[in-house]
Amino acid sequence: MNEAKNKRLAALSNAALEKKRLAAEATDKAIRSLTISNQPITVANVARLAGVSTSYIYKYPELRERINSLRTQQHPIRLSQNTASISSQATVIYTLREEVKRLNSLLIKSKQDNQLLIGQIYQQQDSQKLIEHLQSENKNKQNKYSNFIRKLN
Repeated sequence: MNEAKNKRLAALSNAALEKKRLAAEATDKAIRSLTISNQPITVANVARLAGVSTSYIYKYPELRERINSLRTQQHPIRLSQNTASISSQATVIYTLREEVKRLNSLLIKSKQDNQLLIGQIYQQQDSQKLIEHLQSENKNKQNKYSNFIRKLN
């Protein structure tokens, strides 16, 4: 009976070791995958990809330390990417502000040109009214002149 118990314990122990080995391989594979795809290396991401629980990873300090180490190595990369992003955003903002200034000055010039054209239109309308008035007056004078000539004859 003792021998059967020892066999069962040995089988359980071997199964546990095999399970641990498979989980370790899966976590290594998950870490490599996250590194290659440039995704954040976190305990949660590694556990999700490896198909193990986060408590499994926290149970093994060397695995947790490895993940933390890799995460801190990724962190400066993100900062430099953010810095580049902030720099490019500043460039875009500067360019857009310059474009707004240019468009505002163009708008002011267009408004001034419109005012000038409106003034010219009013002047033309006044000139047209004057022409019509003078033509009418000229006709009246011609009629009076014609009548005067007829009376003289």
